[in-house]
Amino acid sequence: MESETAPATVRFAVGSPDGPRSSTWRVWTSKTKNDWYAAVRVLAGRQKWSFHRSGVWRHAFLTEEDAKPYLDEDRVMDRWERPAEFTPGWTRALQIRVPVAGLRVGVDDGKGKPVKFVDPADAGVVCLELLQGEQDSHLDQLPSPSELLDFLQLPEGGFVVVAAHLEYPPPSDEPPTNIDLQLRPGIDPPVITPTTRVALHGYSETGERLVTETAVVPPVD
Repeated sequence: MESETAPATVRFAVGSPDGPRSSTWRVWTSKTKNDWYAAVRVLAGRQKWSFHRSGVWRHAFLTEEDAKPYLDEDRVMDRWERPAEFTPGWTRALQIRVPVAGLRVGVDDGKGKPVKFVDPADAGVVCLELLQGEQDSHLDQLPSPSELLDFLQLPEGGFVVVAAHLEYPPPSDEPPTNIDLQLRPGIDPPVITPTTRVALHGYSETGERLVTETAVVPPVD
């Protein structure tokens, strides 16, 4: 797998520009070293995931000021070691799960930048995966079926791949909609609208980080 023109940034979302959709996600690389990053586009100026070449990966606020209302001492929300390769040459960095029932019309538009959309078809969940491959990695090593959305070449060799696949859970599998928000003292409750979205964070037994992104149903007065 070779690329001399791979973009430094890719933006992607589930759904369609004019129909129900997820948030726009952004993945970008460092210009000089094998560090790369991911964020929800509208939050990229405040928090991001950082995948450092040192193998110390983290999800953090960008500044202490941003973190102050939510964290006591450290602006880092999550810090972990790069997981083991799930297949030779490939590491799963972040899995973003988007229940199709949680898509909504009117979420952010990518700020005029090109956005790659994944058609959910009749699936129950769209699973987006951010994978890091070594220089000699091959796409045919990825789990099947996976749709390649894009890949970014890292400056010191290797690639970041954005891939997607569809899952078909039973119809009874609905996204979470009744979420009890436990806010720290001094934080104003968020305004819940028909397009409000929430991310639920978790991790697998092997240390791979997972995010489920869905909508929140506004409370009934």
